Amino acid sequence: MQRIITQEEWQGLEEGVLQLAELCETLKRANQRLEDDNRHLRDEKMRLQALLGEAEARLAPVLEQLRTLESQA
Repeated sequence: MQRIITQEEWQGLEEGVLQLAELCETLKRANQRLEDDNRHLRDEKMRLQALLGEAEARLAPVLEQLRTLESQA
C-alpha cells in the first residue's frame, strides 16, 4: 500500500536528512582531531622511550662504578 506524503512530512524528512549530514561532518572532524591527537601521542611516546633509553645507557656505567666502590669498601 502506498501513501502520498504531505509537504510538511517531506520538509520534516529533508530537515532530518540535513541534520544527519551536519552530524556526520561534525563526527568526521572530531574523528580527525582524535587521529591527530593519537599521532601526536605516539610520537611523544617514542620520544620519551628514546630519552629513557638514553638515560638508562648513561646510568649503567655509573651504577657499575658504584657497585665496584661498594665491593671495595
